[in-house]
Amino acid sequence: MAKRTQHDLDDPRYFINREMSWLQFNERVLREGRDTGLPPAERLKFLSIVSSNLDEFFMIRVAGLQQQKAAGIRKREPSGLTAAQQLYSISGKVHALVEEQSHTIQEVLAELKQHHFAILRSGEWSPKQREYLSHYFHSRIHPVLTPMAVEALAVCPVLQGLQLFVALVIREREATDDNIIVIPVPGLFPRFVNVPTVGRVCVAPLEDIIVENALSLFPGHESVAHAVFRITRDADVDIQDDEAEDLLSSIETAVRSRRSRVAVRLEISAKPHARIKQWLVESLAIKPEDVYEVAGLLGAGALMQLTAIHPIHELRAKDWPGQIPQDLVDSEDLWQTVREKDVLLSHPYERFDPVVQMVEQAAQDPEVLAIKQTLYRTSGDSPIVR
Repeated sequence: MAKRTQHDLDDPRYFINREMSWLQFNERVLREGRDTGLPPAERLKFLSIVSSNLDEFFMIRVAGLQQQKAAGIRKREPSGLTAAQQLYSISGKVHALVEEQSHTIQEVLAELKQHHFAILRSGEWSPKQREYLSHYFHSRIHPVLTPMAVEALAVCPVLQGLQLFVALVIREREATDDNIIVIPVPGLFPRFVNVPTVGRVCVAPLEDIIVENALSLFPGHESVAHAVFRITRDADVDIQDDEAEDLLSSIETAVRSRRSRVAVRLEISAKPHARIKQWLVESLAIKPEDVYEVAGLLGAGALMQLTAIHPIHELRAKDWPGQIPQDLVDSEDLWQTVREKDVLLSHPYERFDPVVQMVEQAAQDPEVLAIKQTLYRTSGDSPIVR
């Protein structure tokens, strides 16, 4: 008779690392974006989600690991990895993922050109388009820009996380000294500006418009180089609500502190000028493995904005209407049905109406003392909140 094997349930071989598992999930999102069987706008949507997912991942998960590493914590998590080992694996995985995402975005944008839509980069502008965008810059963008000669400042200003910046290396004509200028790309305007074009819809990235017209802010200077960059900062704040006298005040303080917390990732346009990259790495005190050079648009989460405009909106997958829950097809009274049998709801394929109905009825029922549930990312007009 064979002896029963005793398994050590603490053995790391039986566990999958949480962070690498999450990255595998985001790879599956990327795989949807790479699926040529999907309409191009649907692919663009998934490629956008890859970026917004990574933003949250770095702000919380990577930030937490970097805090552990900085504190010298060498404890291994259940799969057997230290914080430093996890960060090493994450960096390699994400660099490969971002490269694949950028390549796929270019593929989808090329396909969209066949459907009479294009994102025009500055080198593709015609003289008339360049003139139009120059007028747009001087009449609308110029008045709200705040250029910063960062090297001339005694203390480097705090550059906000998840915002686009344009960095310029400029010098006075016939001079030899260079200066680095940083211009925040204002969030008051859409990321993509409509460009007058006959026979198709075209847009230009806001950062390109700023780069092409920035020298008008510095008469007598010439441009040596430029780059677009974006910083992700640590947002992993811990609020001890049981110790806080005023929880709301504690939350407000924590949220404000996120603006100046340490940088955990630097995204910068591919092959940046060495001086710009060096200044950013030094001023942010960021490690080389946390620098991501992106061949294409930075902050690709903004691509989601394009899926709502014509003609791209028509190139999305058709909506899947919510179905009547199978267990409630013949139900006239939800509560009576639940008394008689268990009801299984399969979301999001079946409608949420029964859940809303149940909560609404419970809210009006004097016999109900309390309603407790977890709400995740509800919209502002959620009937559940009302």
